[in-house]
Order: sequence, then C-alpha cells, then structure tokens
Amino acid sequence: MHCCRVEISEQLVVSLTVSECTVEDSGEYLVRAYNEYGEATSTTQVNVLFEAPAFTVPPTDQQVRAPSSTGQSQHVT
Repeated sequence: MHCCRVEISEQLVVSLTVSECTVEDSGEYLVRAYNEYGEATSTTQVNVLFEAPAFTVPPTDQQVRAPSSTGQSQHVT
C-alpha cells in the first residue's frame, strides 16, 4: 500500500480511506484502539475485485461522417 494514497481522519470517528485502490490492496486490515481504560482490536477482510479501466494508448482525435435525420452526411469531430 502506498502512503500517498492513504488518508486517516481523526475527528470524532477515525476512518481510513485508500484512494485509487488496486487488487494489491486486498487483504486483512486490523484496527487497534487503546486508551487509559483498555484496548480493543478488530479485523476485516477487504477484497478489491477489479481495477478501474485505463487507457493503454492515449486517445486521439478522430473524424467521422454521420448521417443526419435529413439523409445528408454531417461532419463530426
């Protein structure tokens, strides 16, 4: 897990946000809370099933001719 993708908020509720997660972020996560009165732990299993699609080749402008409702071709870019 990359530290620049993790945000920990410590207001009234503590939360962990992993942005742009990948399949490699799947696994068991453990949280441990403690203070002068004691300690508590909890674990959860996170499964990232797929990654967001990404372009392997940058898109380029294309020009095509599309028919119009009048039957004449229109130039579209």
